[in-house]
Amino acid sequence: MLYSTHFDVHVQQDPSEDNAGRVARIRLWLQTSSRLDPQRYSRVRDLADALLDGFLDSGGLDDINEILASYFRRFGQSEDLRDVEEAIALQNRSIELTPDGHLNPHKPTHLEDLGNTFMNRFELLGNADDIDQCILSHSHAIALTGENGAYKPGQLHNLGNALITHNSSTLERSTF
Repeated sequence: MLYSTHFDVHVQQDPSEDNAGRVARIRLWLQTSSRLDPQRYSRVRDLADALLDGFLDSGGLDDINEILASYFRRFGQSEDLRDVEEAIALQNRSIELTPDGHLNPHKPTHLEDLGNTFMNRFELLGNADDIDQCILSHSHAIALTGENGAYKPGQLHNLGNALITHNSSTLERSTF
């Protein structure tokens, strides 16, 4: 089997290259390499690390969705729960950095994403704390969304699903 080796992506950043260049180089490698390349997993990790470096350096939220997507892609390849843990930590950080208020649509969205991540982890591990955190995240998102918010129906739907899942899991645990 042949793998793309037309250029290499080094884990260590070239001192003359800024982080944006590093991200661009790794993205290019991922776009042009085979999905079967044995180095792909480590390159996805490199991309997540480079995006995280940029996020931490800027203190902003510009790259948060791409960082999270990198962790989830990597989790899909490795099934390493540390990737889900990293995603939760980043989501919590993005929530801390985003101001409250009905005029800010980002915080409820970040809370919804965090709730969905807790739901995913609950479905993987069955830990009751995860479904509780999921419910809290969705409830907080609803509280921060105005009564006529465009995303309110979806938020209520997600909270309803979390409550049903919680009820079902509680019944299952009580029958044992």
